[in-house]
This record gives sequence, C-alpha cells and structure tokens, in this order.
Amino acid sequence: VFYAQRNHQIERLLQDTELSKKKLALVFGDSRSYPFSEKGIPEKLQKDWTLYNFSGPQAVPMYSYFMFRKILDTGNVTPSLVILSLSPEAFDDSKGFINSPFLRLYCK
Repeated sequence: VFYAQRNHQIERLLQDTELSKKKLALVFGDSRSYPFSEKGIPEKLQKDWTLYNFSGPQAVPMYSYFMFRKILDTGNVTPSLVILSLSPEAFDDSKGFINSPFLRLYCK
C-alpha cells in the first residue's frame, strides 16, 4: 500500500498549481527521511517553498533513484532542492537490491 501511495503522490505533485509560484524541494531516502516536511522550513521562507517527501520504509538507494527518475521523466517538474537521506545500513552488502520490499512493491 505504501509504495502504491507514492504513485498517487506523484500525480498530486504534477497537478500542484503552486509549483509555478514556489520553489520545490523533493525528499528521498529510507524511513530516517520521514521527518523532512514543510514544517522544517523556517517560517519566513515557507511561503516560497513547497516540499514533497517520497521516502520509503526500508528503501534501498535504488528506490530513491527510480522514484527521482520517474518524476524527472515527466518533464513537468524541476526541483530547486533535492534531499537524499539514507541509513548507513542501506549500503551494507547484505541488503542488496533484492532484499527489501522495493522489488516486490515498487517495481512492475
């Protein structure tokens, strides 16, 4: 369910009429990236920024790359800032590309 929700979030991003008026920040990574939100932007700058967080549970780095690539490939989105936050464990050879919900739940 969680990974499918991200596709709906991309649709929402593409329909966001505020993007032409604000700078866009995109967040990717694993669950340690969850706290990144517009509330973390200094109050005086919040009117100038919008933030979409595409982090995922146990997301391996490849998930972030595929999600970012999917957004860029729409041709409609140019972020001003991209944040990638990953746990050091994401680079542990034992995790690999397959040992995660990524292939089962995101890739088609």
